[in-house]
Amino acid sequence: MNQISAWLALEDLLALSDTEIIARITLGGDRSPGLPSISAHLAKDKLRSVLKSVYVPSHQVLRIIVRALVMIQDHYLLHYASPLDYRRGINSLRSPVPTALPLCLTGLPGVGKTELAMAIVRLIQDQFLANIGDDYAPALLTPCRYIKITAGSSLLNNFGKIVFGDAKNGNKLTFDDLTGMGARKLYREGLAMLILDEMHLIARGTNASVNIVKLLTLAADCGPPQFHISNFRNVGKIMGSGWEVTGRLMTECVVMTPELSDDPAELELRRVYEAVTCGVVPNDGEFWSHLNAITFRVHRTRIHLLSLAFEITRTASRSVISIADLKSAALTSQFAVNRLQVDVLSKMAIDGKTPKGHKDLVCPLGAHFAFPSDAKQAAIAAEETEIDAAVVRSSLTPAEAKAIDDLEDKENKSIKQTKKRRPKADYDSLLASVEGR
Repeated sequence: MNQISAWLALEDLLALSDTEIIARITLGGDRSPGLPSISAHLAKDKLRSVLKSVYVPSHQVLRIIVRALVMIQDHYLLHYASPLDYRRGINSLRSPVPTALPLCLTGLPGVGKTELAMAIVRLIQDQFLANIGDDYAPALLTPCRYIKITAGSSLLNNFGKIVFGDAKNGNKLTFDDLTGMGARKLYREGLAMLILDEMHLIARGTNASVNIVKLLTLAADCGPPQFHISNFRNVGKIMGSGWEVTGRLMTECVVMTPELSDDPAELELRRVYEAVTCGVVPNDGEFWSHLNAITFRVHRTRIHLLSLAFEITRTASRSVISIADLKSAALTSQFAVNRLQVDVLSKMAIDGKTPKGHKDLVCPLGAHFAFPSDAKQAAIAAEETEIDAAVVRSSLTPAEAKAIDDLEDKENKSIKQTKKRRPKADYDSLLASVEGR
């Protein structure tokens, strides 16, 4: 019997070295030499988009990706290991009993969970032909399906996206119909992994816990291994739904943390940032130590701070972001939410105490799971940087201080102008229209 090329291709992926995997999933971004020549406001947005297009996986990311590949390979070996097994499967009226436990990926907001999921999708081909023997035509298999939960969609629509790849075909079906149809359909398609992202968008309202548990359970009943991405708040809701639910959906849970300061990926990230921005973000050890201290090495927070700092840089008619620009940007109102997040994380890392009212920042499995091993040293450095930032602010010339204040006022005015007032209800006309029916 000829083994299916599907899991043979996955074996080739698993045989790759870390360097080869990094080469396949790394995104270098496009060089943007015009950054120092455009206006400060446009430069800020352009820099943010350029840095978002960069992705350099850390050692932790590689281990999670290999774990996902092993789950996919095990699924193929179990159900599609020979032409006979595959033929029996696609012609069966019943799907096999789910065997793989879902894998939950959680972590701090902005730490890079979605970027990791997209790296898995890039690494695995969307579809490929599986040779199942000389007597049968090659079958088109789909090893991985990435589903991004959309805000405002019903639970049924989101489940329809899981089964069909879009929500349109599932609108007129019930949950029972979709469950039975989905199990057979996904099995025939050879789907070996479901990646569910942005789960927090469905876990809202009074039935938040019920909704998220129901969707994850229905997806698990379809058969393929599940890789669901949830924030700390959602993990807490799942764990609060009882031991039976926790034992099924949370047995395998990976907490993604910011990378270590000595991770080779950070050195590569520094080099790529300098290359794509043509020197706007310097590859300097002291600069990056301040950047990491202010942002707690959280990916999204780091990009946000760099974009704010570059607006200050361009306003001062300079082309390279300085440490003083970072410290000034950290004190702006646009960075206030991120500054609060970093303060909470720093206090947790230093004294180990869990604050109240920050469920997105506190890991239900234990606060220390969310931090890298050198988090305490980073938190102490952040405190020192905050003191330095206050000193820098006080030492600014009146013209520099006024330029920063003008930027904040401009940003606040633009935010206020975009807010639309909710129109008041005209109850008299509404009542008249109802009575006239």
